Amino acid sequence: MKTKICLVMLIVAALIVNYIPVIAQPTFTDNNRTPITELFELPDFSVINSREEAWANVLHEIDRIAWEFMANNPEFVAYAENLSAEDDEVAERTRFLPLPQLSPDMHMARDLNAADGMNLVNRTLNLELGRQATDRATSVYPNDLCRQDTLRHFMWSRLAAQTFGAQSARMVTNNHEWANAIGAHFGRQDYRNTALTILRRQGLFEIAWVQLGEPDESMGFKYVFDDDNIHDFWNNRAGINSVGDGFTDPVDAFREAESQGNLIMSDNDVTEDNTMDIFNSRWPFHSSMYIPYFSSVIPGDVNDDGVVNITDVLILFQYLNGHITLTSRGRYAADVNRDGRVGVEDILLILEYLNTSTQR
Repeated sequence: MKTKICLVMLIVAALIVNYIPVIAQPTFTDNNRTPITELFELPDFSVINSREEAWANVLHEIDRIAWEFMANNPEFVAYAENLSAEDDEVAERTRFLPLPQLSPDMHMARDLNAADGMNLVNRTLNLELGRQATDRATSVYPNDLCRQDTLRHFMWSRLAAQTFGAQSARMVTNNHEWANAIGAHFGRQDYRNTALTILRRQGLFEIAWVQLGEPDESMGFKYVFDDDNIHDFWNNRAGINSVGDGFTDPVDAFREAESQGNLIMSDNDVTEDNTMDIFNSRWPFHSSMYIPYFSSVIPGDVNDDGVVNITDVLILFQYLNGHITLTSRGRYAADVNRDGRVGVEDILLILEYLNTSTQR
């Protein structure tokens, strides 16, 4: 059993190493501070004022940690400033090119793309692909803003996938939505502070990533992203997945996708099923994002003591029977099969693991 657990921990450690960049990243949880994910867990979450208070506390804590981290890590701030300065220098030298003027959200998205490893040439090219998609969508649907916006996202993500590959296209289109969420929750006055943009995304990411439990497992995700974001995630994914469909004109591909019911045509058409599909598929969480707090969780280690044993099974039985609650890490560890739910099937998987390990 010890050998098996050590193997699991080594695999987890390898995953963490793959996610941690050279420059230090913030830890939004430590032994001396309440995890931001736990700030949601108020005694009575059925009261709307309690929910609003919890979310305000979360945003305040994200910013507090971010500013504290920047004050203690000048090398990270310098790294972030260099990312933005690279792009600003190119923008200054290429003012004669018909590149789009950067809005605050576009500025933040560009910086996030840089932080996620996209090189300078491709960051500039991505802006041009976005401009092409915007111009084409405006010309095709000048009087239909819903279809115009849907085509813009579909075409941009399709062009990005054809140019950079599906993984990088997912990254750049996701970062557009992350930047939008950052602006919506924190305001856009700090959009030129690249370090703060990166840290704010990290904080929102940790909230959106985890299943928070009762009364709604996707509650944190729904606080971070609204119907507008879900609408865009959905159509970006459709655009990326449409590559290879045989159409040379992206507008033809768009119309085919619409006829097949593969698109969401407006924010008002977003359903709960759409939101849960995006959440459960983990689509917004591309592989280059830094995954700290929950990457160190051992599947099945419900009480987070570093060992998977029968105690975890007993705790999970109590949780499913409504007798106790679990921390966010505990719930993430309990979802052994990673289907977005904690259930009896997870207990069976833990028992199977324990039975296998005792036979070795």
